[in-house]
Amino acid sequence: MTLLLQITGLLGLVLGALWILQGLGMVEIPPLLCAGDCVPCEGPSRRKAVVGGLVMLAGGALLRAARSSRASGLP
Repeated sequence: MTLLLQITGLLGLVLGALWILQGLGMVEIPPLLCAGDCVPCEGPSRRKAVVGGLVMLAGGALLRAARSSRASGLP
């Protein structure tokens, strides 16, 4: 269970950081695996930056939970 928390938390941190950078307009990545008429996001997006920050916070909380469960000896 601890390993799952660590992997999920790390994934949340990385994706959250990417979404913050995209939301601030610092990183532009074209759409991948489009099944229809996909249009890339143009310019900064406040919503994407805020969601990225929230995802990073959740990822950090999961990593902290994994650390505390490992320190208390829980599987």
